[in-house]
Amino acid sequence: MTSRRVIIGKYADGVTYGLKAALPGYDALTLDDNSGSLSFNSNWTDIAPVLQAGFLTSTASSGVPTTVAVSHPGYVPYVEARKFEGGAVIRDDYIYGDAPVRIGVGAWWRGYSPLLLAISRLNAGDTCIYVVYGVPVSLS
Repeated sequence: MTSRRVIIGKYADGVTYGLKAALPGYDALTLDDNSGSLSFNSNWTDIAPVLQAGFLTSTASSGVPTTVAVSHPGYVPYVEARKFEGGAVIRDDYIYGDAPVRIGVGAWWRGYSPLLLAISRLNAGDTCIYVVYGVPVSLS
């Protein structure tokens, strides 16, 4: 089977033009425009597809991580987390701790099977908003 990971130009429908990039082992030419096996499609209205989003309230104290299960897309996706203050206030500049050790909300993958998102550096009762994007990253 031919694997065309990147297509620039005319799509398989013979009409649509654009750029598609597929995950390893997939053919960008034959994938549906909204396939989870695409890492980029110039026809998307968003930069990256959102796989999951939600609010997570820390149940642990002293910055110990709280975890949430994430639907597994078959690869490790990119994630962002921000402190949610309530109403319309989301802190992308939130600082946890005292100087000189002041750091923001932490988000990382704690497990791969099942896929567990860990959020840390929040006080017990603090809430964060997280977004998991359909953009593959490597674990290192």
